[in-house]
Amino acid sequence: MRLSFVYHFISYNMNKNIKKYLLRFFAFFAIPYISLLLIDLILSHNYVWKGNYFCSWNHLYYDKEDDDLLIFGSSRAQVHFVSNIISDSLNLKVHNFGLPGASINYSYIQLLEYLKYHKTPPKYATLEVCFHTLMPRPLPYHWQMMPKMLYNFRMYKYCGHPDYFPLYYFTVPLWRYVHYFDDLKLFKRDTYISCKDCGYVGEGDKYVSSRNLELGGLCASYEPYNEDQYKMLQNFILLCKKNNIKLSLIWSPEYYKYQYLLENREDLRKCFDNLAQKDTLPYVYFADYEICNDSLNFKNAMHLGVSGSKKFTRELYIPAMKKWYGL
Repeated sequence: MRLSFVYHFISYNMNKNIKKYLLRFFAFFAIPYISLLLIDLILSHNYVWKGNYFCSWNHLYYDKEDDDLLIFGSSRAQVHFVSNIISDSLNLKVHNFGLPGASINYSYIQLLEYLKYHKTPPKYATLEVCFHTLMPRPLPYHWQMMPKMLYNFRMYKYCGHPDYFPLYYFTVPLWRYVHYFDDLKLFKRDTYISCKDCGYVGEGDKYVSSRNLELGGLCASYEPYNEDQYKMLQNFILLCKKNNIKLSLIWSPEYYKYQYLLENREDLRKCFDNLAQKDTLPYVYFADYEICNDSLNFKNAMHLGVSGSKKFTRELYIPAMKKWYGL
Protein backbone atom coordinates (compact mmCIF):
# COMPACT_ATOMS: atom_id res chain seq x y z
CA MET A 1 0.00 0.00 0.00
CA ARG A 2 2.77 2.40 0.96
CA LEU A 3 4.68 1.53 -2.21
CA SER A 4 1.60 2.22 -4.28
CA PHE A 5 1.11 5.58 -2.55
CA VAL A 6 4.76 6.52 -3.14
CA TYR A 7 4.52 5.50 -6.79
CA HIS A 8 1.41 7.63 -7.39
CA PHE A 9 2.93 10.55 -5.49
CA ILE A 10 6.08 10.45 -7.60
CA SER A 11 4.11 10.00 -10.83
CA TYR A 12 1.85 12.93 -9.96
CA ASN A 13 4.79 15.22 -9.25
CA MET A 14 6.61 14.06 -12.35
CA ASN A 15 3.55 14.80 -14.48
CA LYS A 16 3.30 18.23 -12.91
CA ASN A 17 6.97 18.89 -13.65
CA ILE A 18 6.64 17.64 -17.23
CA LYS A 19 3.64 19.86 -17.83
CA LYS A 20 5.49 22.80 -16.29
CA TYR A 21 8.53 22.27 -18.51
CA LEU A 22 6.38 21.77 -21.56
CA LEU A 23 4.61 25.04 -20.86
CA ARG A 24 7.93 26.79 -20.44
CA PHE A 25 9.20 25.31 -23.66
CA PHE A 26 6.06 26.42 -25.48
CA ALA A 27 6.35 29.93 -24.02
CA PHE A 28 10.02 30.41 -24.85
CA PHE A 29 10.30 28.52 -28.15
CA ALA A 30 7.01 27.58 -29.76
CA ILE A 31 5.26 30.95 -29.43
CA PRO A 32 8.16 32.92 -31.00
CA TYR A 33 8.49 30.29 -33.74
CA ILE A 34 4.78 30.47 -34.56
CA SER A 35 4.96 34.28 -34.58
CA LEU A 36 7.89 34.24 -37.01
CA LEU A 37 6.07 31.68 -39.14
CA LEU A 38 2.96 33.86 -39.37
CA ILE A 39 5.04 36.89 -40.40
CA ASP A 40 6.84 34.74 -42.97
CA LEU A 41 3.54 33.51 -44.41
CA ILE A 42 2.19 37.06 -44.63
CA LEU A 43 5.28 38.29 -46.48
CA SER A 44 5.43 35.30 -48.79
CA HIS A 45 1.74 34.84 -49.61
CA ASN A 46 -0.05 38.16 -49.17
CA TYR A 47 2.62 40.15 -50.95
CA VAL A 48 4.40 39.74 -54.26
CA TRP A 49 8.16 40.15 -54.48
CA LYS A 50 8.16 42.25 -57.60
CA GLY A 51 11.19 43.12 -59.72
CA ASN A 52 13.25 42.07 -62.72
CA TYR A 53 13.79 38.58 -61.33
CA PHE A 54 10.49 37.86 -59.61
CA CYS A 55 7.91 38.22 -62.35
CA SER A 56 8.37 34.65 -63.59
CA TRP A 57 8.09 33.18 -60.09
CA ASN A 58 5.01 35.32 -59.46
CA HIS A 59 3.47 33.98 -62.65
CA LEU A 60 4.29 30.42 -61.64
CA TYR A 61 2.56 30.60 -58.26
CA TYR A 62 -0.09 33.31 -58.55
CA ASP A 63 -1.30 33.31 -62.17
CA LYS A 64 -3.60 30.31 -62.47
CA GLU A 65 -4.11 30.72 -66.20
CA ASP A 66 -2.45 27.85 -68.08
CA ASP A 67 0.10 28.44 -70.85
CA ASP A 68 0.62 26.72 -74.21
CA LEU A 69 4.36 27.35 -74.48
CA LEU A 70 6.96 27.71 -71.73
CA ILE A 71 10.53 28.90 -72.29
CA PHE A 72 13.29 27.87 -69.86
CA GLY A 73 16.97 28.66 -69.45
CA SER A 74 19.33 31.32 -68.19
CA SER A 75 19.26 35.08 -68.80
CA ARG A 76 19.90 34.27 -72.46
CA ALA A 77 16.47 32.66 -72.56
CA GLN A 78 14.97 35.57 -70.63
CA VAL A 79 16.50 38.06 -73.07
CA HIS A 80 16.27 36.37 -76.46
CA PHE A 81 12.70 35.04 -76.63
CA VAL A 82 10.13 37.85 -76.69
CA SER A 83 6.89 36.32 -75.46
CA ASN A 84 4.37 38.78 -76.84
CA ILE A 85 5.80 38.46 -80.37
CA ILE A 86 5.71 34.66 -80.14
CA SER A 87 2.17 34.72 -78.76
CA ASP A 88 0.85 37.01 -81.51
CA SER A 89 2.53 35.07 -84.30
CA LEU A 90 1.79 31.50 -83.16
CA ASN A 91 -1.53 32.21 -81.41
CA LEU A 92 -0.23 30.60 -78.21
CA LYS A 93 -0.25 31.64 -74.58
CA VAL A 94 3.45 32.02 -73.82
CA HIS A 95 5.51 32.60 -70.72
CA ASN A 96 9.27 33.00 -70.44
CA PHE A 97 10.78 31.45 -67.28
CA GLY A 98 14.35 32.44 -68.15
CA LEU A 99 16.31 32.99 -64.94
CA PRO A 100 19.61 34.93 -64.77
CA GLY A 101 22.52 32.56 -64.23
CA ALA A 102 20.34 29.45 -64.10
CA SER A 103 21.59 25.99 -64.97
CA ILE A 104 19.35 23.02 -65.74
CA ASN A 105 18.42 22.20 -62.13
CA TYR A 106 16.59 25.53 -61.78
CA SER A 107 14.66 24.95 -65.00
CA TYR A 108 13.76 21.50 -63.71
CA ILE A 109 12.34 22.78 -60.40
CA GLN A 110 10.44 25.52 -62.29
CA LEU A 111 8.75 22.92 -64.47
CA LEU A 112 7.99 20.71 -61.46
CA GLU A 113 6.40 23.64 -59.63
CA TYR A 114 4.47 24.73 -62.70
CA LEU A 115 2.96 21.27 -63.09
CA LYS A 116 2.05 21.31 -59.40
CA TYR A 117 0.33 24.72 -59.41
CA HIS A 118 -1.36 24.60 -62.83
CA LYS A 119 -4.08 22.23 -63.91
CA THR A 120 -2.93 21.61 -67.48
CA PRO A 121 0.63 20.99 -68.72
CA PRO A 122 1.83 23.20 -71.56
CA LYS A 123 1.71 21.81 -75.08
CA TYR A 124 5.23 22.99 -75.90
CA ALA A 125 8.44 23.88 -74.09
CA THR A 126 11.70 25.38 -75.30
CA LEU A 127 14.93 25.00 -73.34
CA GLU A 128 17.70 27.45 -74.22
CA VAL A 129 20.94 25.48 -73.93
CA CYS A 130 24.50 26.79 -73.74
CA PHE A 131 27.48 26.49 -71.42
CA HIS A 132 25.25 27.63 -68.51
CA THR A 133 23.09 24.53 -68.83
CA LEU A 134 25.58 21.94 -67.58
CA MET A 135 27.50 24.19 -65.17
CA PRO A 136 27.67 22.90 -61.56
CA ARG A 137 27.19 26.32 -59.98
CA PRO A 138 24.65 27.95 -57.66
CA LEU A 139 22.27 30.64 -58.83
CA PRO A 140 24.01 34.07 -58.67
CA TYR A 141 20.79 35.88 -57.73
CA HIS A 142 19.72 33.24 -55.23
CA TRP A 143 17.34 35.54 -53.32
CA GLN A 144 14.84 35.48 -56.18
CA MET A 145 13.54 32.06 -55.11
CA MET A 146 13.02 33.00 -51.46
CA PRO A 147 9.22 33.47 -51.22
CA LYS A 148 8.51 29.78 -51.87
CA MET A 149 11.50 28.22 -50.10
CA LEU A 150 10.09 27.60 -46.62
CA TYR A 151 9.42 23.86 -46.11
CA ASN A 152 9.82 23.34 -49.87
CA PHE A 153 12.11 20.33 -49.56
CA ARG A 154 11.67 19.41 -53.21
CA MET A 155 13.24 22.75 -54.09
CA TYR A 156 16.00 22.06 -51.57
CA LYS A 157 16.64 18.65 -53.11
CA TYR A 158 17.42 20.13 -56.53
CA CYS A 159 18.67 23.62 -55.66
CA GLY A 160 20.08 23.35 -52.14
CA HIS A 161 23.63 24.61 -51.64
CA PRO A 162 25.60 25.06 -48.37
CA ASP A 163 26.65 28.62 -49.26
CA TYR A 164 23.65 29.91 -51.23
CA PHE A 165 20.72 27.68 -50.27
CA PRO A 166 21.55 26.19 -46.83
CA LEU A 167 19.02 23.93 -45.15
CA TYR A 168 18.03 26.53 -42.55
CA TYR A 169 16.72 28.77 -45.34
CA PHE A 170 14.09 26.09 -45.92
CA THR A 171 13.31 25.36 -42.25
CA VAL A 172 13.67 28.56 -40.16
CA PRO A 173 11.03 31.24 -40.82
CA LEU A 174 12.29 34.65 -41.97
CA TRP A 175 15.96 33.65 -41.75
CA ARG A 176 16.40 33.65 -45.52
CA TYR A 177 15.16 37.24 -45.71
CA VAL A 178 17.57 38.71 -43.17
CA HIS A 179 20.47 39.56 -45.49
CA TYR A 180 18.46 40.52 -48.56
CA PHE A 181 15.40 42.36 -47.31
CA ASP A 182 16.71 45.74 -48.51
CA ASP A 183 17.13 44.35 -52.03
CA LEU A 184 13.48 43.35 -52.34
CA LYS A 185 10.42 45.45 -53.03
CA LEU A 186 7.08 44.59 -51.48
CA PHE A 187 3.85 45.05 -53.40
CA LYS A 188 0.37 44.12 -52.35
CA ARG A 189 -0.90 41.13 -54.28
CA ASP A 190 -3.81 43.11 -55.71
CA THR A 191 -1.37 45.58 -57.33
CA TYR A 192 0.53 42.80 -59.07
CA ILE A 193 0.48 42.90 -62.87
CA SER A 194 1.34 39.67 -64.66
CA CYS A 195 4.54 39.83 -66.72
CA LYS A 196 3.14 38.34 -69.88
CA ASP A 197 5.51 40.24 -72.16
CA CYS A 198 8.72 38.75 -70.81
CA GLY A 199 11.65 39.47 -73.03
CA TYR A 200 14.48 41.95 -73.10
CA VAL A 201 13.51 45.40 -71.86
CA GLY A 202 16.98 46.72 -71.08
CA GLU A 203 18.93 49.80 -72.07
CA GLY A 204 17.90 50.08 -75.68
CA ASP A 205 19.49 49.27 -79.03
CA LYS A 206 22.63 51.34 -78.67
CA TYR A 207 25.87 49.44 -79.22
CA VAL A 208 28.26 50.66 -76.49
CA SER A 209 31.75 49.22 -77.02
CA SER A 210 33.64 46.07 -77.88
CA ARG A 211 34.70 45.77 -74.24
CA ASN A 212 31.08 45.52 -73.14
CA LEU A 213 30.55 42.83 -75.74
CA GLU A 214 33.53 40.92 -74.39
CA LEU A 215 32.25 41.04 -70.82
CA GLY A 216 28.99 39.28 -71.56
CA GLY A 217 29.70 35.96 -69.90
CA LEU A 218 32.34 34.46 -72.21
CA CYS A 219 35.36 35.53 -70.19
CA ALA A 220 35.86 32.01 -68.85
CA SER A 221 37.75 30.01 -71.46
CA TYR A 222 36.57 26.55 -70.44
CA GLU A 223 33.35 25.27 -68.89
CA PRO A 224 33.55 21.75 -67.46
CA TYR A 225 31.09 19.05 -68.39
CA ASN A 226 29.17 17.99 -65.30
CA GLU A 227 27.69 14.51 -65.14
CA ASP A 228 25.09 15.39 -62.48
CA GLN A 229 23.83 18.32 -64.54
CA TYR A 230 23.68 16.09 -67.62
CA LYS A 231 21.51 13.62 -65.70
CA MET A 232 19.30 16.52 -64.61
CA LEU A 233 18.92 17.52 -68.25
CA GLN A 234 17.83 13.96 -69.02
CA ASN A 235 15.34 14.16 -66.15
CA PHE A 236 13.98 17.41 -67.60
CA ILE A 237 13.45 15.68 -70.95
CA LEU A 238 11.76 12.69 -69.28
CA LEU A 239 9.47 15.01 -67.30
CA CYS A 240 8.38 16.66 -70.55
CA LYS A 241 7.73 13.30 -72.18
CA LYS A 242 5.78 12.07 -69.17
CA ASN A 243 3.46 15.07 -69.43
CA ASN A 244 3.21 15.00 -73.24
CA ILE A 245 5.08 18.29 -73.59
CA LYS A 246 6.78 18.78 -76.96
CA LEU A 247 10.27 19.96 -76.09
CA SER A 248 12.77 21.76 -78.34
CA LEU A 249 16.40 22.69 -77.58
CA ILE A 250 17.80 26.01 -78.79
CA TRP A 251 21.37 27.33 -78.57
CA SER A 252 20.59 30.98 -79.24
CA PRO A 253 22.93 33.58 -80.86
CA GLU A 254 26.24 34.82 -79.46
CA TYR A 255 28.45 37.54 -80.90
CA TYR A 256 30.87 35.73 -83.25
CA LYS A 257 34.01 37.70 -82.31
CA TYR A 258 34.33 36.21 -78.84
CA GLN A 259 33.03 32.69 -79.34
CA TYR A 260 36.60 31.37 -79.36
CA LEU A 261 36.85 32.12 -75.63
CA LEU A 262 34.78 29.01 -74.90
CA GLU A 263 37.42 26.40 -75.70
CA ASN A 264 35.21 23.32 -75.36
CA ARG A 265 32.36 24.79 -77.36
CA GLU A 266 32.35 21.95 -79.89
CA ASP A 267 32.26 19.33 -77.13
CA LEU A 268 29.23 20.98 -75.53
CA ARG A 269 27.59 21.44 -78.92
CA LYS A 270 28.03 17.75 -79.74
CA CYS A 271 26.71 16.81 -76.31
CA PHE A 272 23.40 18.60 -76.96
CA ASP A 273 23.28 17.37 -80.55
CA ASN A 274 23.72 13.72 -79.50
CA LEU A 275 21.11 14.07 -76.77
CA ALA A 276 18.62 15.61 -79.20
CA GLN A 277 19.17 12.79 -81.69
CA LYS A 278 18.82 10.16 -78.98
CA ASP A 279 15.49 11.56 -77.76
CA THR A 280 14.33 12.76 -81.20
CA LEU A 281 14.11 16.39 -80.10
CA PRO A 282 14.27 19.44 -82.38
CA TYR A 283 17.61 21.19 -81.81
CA VAL A 284 19.20 24.18 -83.53
CA TYR A 285 22.58 25.81 -82.94
CA PHE A 286 21.90 29.45 -83.83
CA ALA A 287 25.34 30.69 -82.70
CA ASP A 288 26.74 30.33 -86.24
CA TYR A 289 23.88 32.14 -88.02
CA GLU A 290 24.31 35.48 -89.76
CA ILE A 291 22.64 37.34 -86.89
CA CYS A 292 25.78 36.69 -84.83
CA ASN A 293 28.01 38.74 -87.15
CA ASP A 294 26.47 42.17 -86.51
CA SER A 295 27.45 43.82 -83.22
CA LEU A 296 24.41 46.10 -83.45
CA ASN A 297 22.24 43.07 -82.64
CA PHE A 298 23.94 42.62 -79.26
CA LYS A 299 24.08 44.25 -75.85
CA ASN A 300 27.09 42.12 -74.95
CA ALA A 301 28.78 39.01 -76.27
CA MET A 302 26.20 36.65 -74.78
CA HIS A 303 23.00 38.72 -74.92
CA LEU A 304 21.10 40.22 -77.80
CA GLY A 305 19.84 43.77 -77.50
CA VAL A 306 16.25 44.84 -78.00
CA SER A 307 16.33 44.85 -81.81
CA GLY A 308 18.43 41.68 -81.88
CA SER A 309 15.98 39.83 -79.61
CA LYS A 310 13.04 40.84 -81.77
CA LYS A 311 14.92 39.85 -84.93
CA PHE A 312 15.88 36.46 -83.49
CA THR A 313 12.34 35.81 -82.28
CA ARG A 314 10.65 36.80 -85.55
CA GLU A 315 13.14 35.56 -88.15
CA LEU A 316 14.63 32.45 -86.57
CA TYR A 317 12.71 31.04 -83.59
CA ILE A 318 9.14 31.44 -84.85
CA PRO A 319 9.86 29.92 -88.32
CA ALA A 320 11.56 26.97 -86.57
CA MET A 321 8.51 26.38 -84.37
CA LYS A 322 6.22 26.52 -87.41
CA LYS A 323 8.41 24.03 -89.23
CA TRP A 324 8.63 21.57 -86.34
CA TYR A 325 5.03 21.62 -85.16
CA GLY A 326 3.02 22.95 -88.10
CA LEU A 327 1.84 26.00 -86.16
